[in-house]
Amino acid sequence: MNDNLLEPMDDGLVMRNSQEYARDKLLIIERYTNRMITSMRDRPWRAFFYIDIEAGPGKNLFVTSGEVERGSPLIGLGAKFPFTHYRFIELDQANCDTLKARVSASELQECVKVWHGDCNILVDEIVNEIQEVDRPTATSYNWHSLNLAILDPEGLELHWETVEKLGRMKRMDMIFTFWTSGITRNANAWIEAGSTEKIDKLYGSKEWQRIYRPVAHKNSTEKRRVLIDFYKTRLEGLGYQIGNERVFRNSKNVQQYTMFGACKHPLGIKFWNDVIRGLPQSRLAGF
Repeated sequence: MNDNLLEPMDDGLVMRNSQEYARDKLLIIERYTNRMITSMRDRPWRAFFYIDIEAGPGKNLFVTSGEVERGSPLIGLGAKFPFTHYRFIELDQANCDTLKARVSASELQECVKVWHGDCNILVDEIVNEIQEVDRPTATSYNWHSLNLAILDPEGLELHWETVEKLGRMKRMDMIFTFWTSGITRNANAWIEAGSTEKIDKLYGSKEWQRIYRPVAHKNSTEKRRVLIDFYKTRLEGLGYQIGNERVFRNSKNVQQYTMFGACKHPLGIKFWNDVIRGLPQSRLAGF
């Protein structure tokens, strides 16, 4: 078995090219994953699902330094204590094949399913499985499953309907990477052209336009604040509490994207806020 497939090193397979800011993103995911599973492992949950719906190939290559880090799927597989189920979705065929190859080197491979396709479609596979696990039974396990979903899109491709399906589960902690730059660059032109489908699907309605129009011609900071807050409001409607934000900025101090945690239990929020406390603000190289 090739252990190099699971280690933060070049194994000759496809990797995701990343800027330096992604180190902190991966560190946050790793810290939260370990904090959650370490604290919760001895409680009577029926199962632990680690879900990554835009998983990538499993490793990140930092283009400036040439260094390699584990991506979020391998972070989950390498957690201090194992999850019972790992569910990965990846749209790109080469990335999906590569992730399967790396997963094959893990002792937990029998706990893993990797799907090739659109996460907005394949999320039903995961939701149906969790619902089956959580179905009332007469077993000694009185609790439902405990689940963690990594929602790390590269743009505006994640539909609200997908988030809502995951959020309807009894206990689904979620880590979001929320790109505002793609919206602020295009929203005004798309509204004028009447072609707002991408943003409509992101928010699950056209209501975002009513919130956005009063700030459409204001500075980017005001626009981003409105866009993020409205998304959080949508999550709160699913019963979520929202943790502190981790903002990623470029060298000109312009916000590129924001990470935040969403949990239905206050302990999850405490874990999230503890994890991101004290991290310096990142800047994107080359801007």
